[in-house]
Amino acid sequence: MKSNYFLKSLLIIAIVFSSSCSKDDETDVKEPEPTQKKYISSVIQMENGSLDFRYEHKFFYNADATIKEIVWESYLNESRNEIVTYKLYYDANKRVNKVDFYSSENEDPTAVIESIEIQYGNDGYINQYNDRPVSYNISTKTYTLTPNGNIHNYVFNDDYDMMQFHELSMQFDTEKKGPGFNRSQQNDFMFVTRLFLGTELIQPLSKRPVTNTSNPFFERIFLNEYDDEGYLIKSLETTSEGTYEFIYVNL
Repeated sequence: MKSNYFLKSLLIIAIVFSSSCSKDDETDVKEPEPTQKKYISSVIQMENGSLDFRYEHKFFYNADATIKEIVWESYLNESRNEIVTYKLYYDANKRVNKVDFYSSENEDPTAVIESIEIQYGNDGYINQYNDRPVSYNISTKTYTLTPNGNIHNYVFNDDYDMMQFHELSMQFDTEKKGPGFNRSQQNDFMFVTRLFLGTELIQPLSKRPVTNTSNPFFERIFLNEYDDEGYLIKSLETTSEGTYEFIYVNL
């Protein structure tokens, strides 16, 4: 009897121990991190917050989350005036090596209006676009162009955001997430988009939200709003009272 009682006691202890271990195991189980990330889907720019006159940039992606197309549309009183499409092509290293331009205003909207072809040196940085030479200074993170003898510098920070172009400087909120927070492309990508889209895409493609831009003659201040994850969703440019709204897609 004593032997049976001892065996029963051991069995009860084993059951209690295994139950407590399984509870510990359940507590230690961590939820897998989400594999999808937020990418900019569209940017709506409105004058004085009105939809009557607005511009919209739409972004379309490849399977690897690189941008395939950027479509620019202008609207007046809900009527679409013009559509400009930029198609981006990549090399084996996921670097942009060509951009084609299309416009709905062209006689043949499906015909390429202009192309930019980009070449890279052995160091991995752009050394030419079309027939124009380009240099890159690794220590200062600066691309340099010299059109017509004029020096144009494109300076980047550690987030691969353009912080200076010629005399225009940008400042960022380093605590928040910009629309381009999850982009994998680095300085060469921002340099290429700056070539064909000017400063329009600095805010939509920046990893960190732009808070102001300035040159020797004026300053533009952006009052930004963010979602619960810290992503930029709205920006008011105080000088012109232009409003930007940012819409995302999960990829």
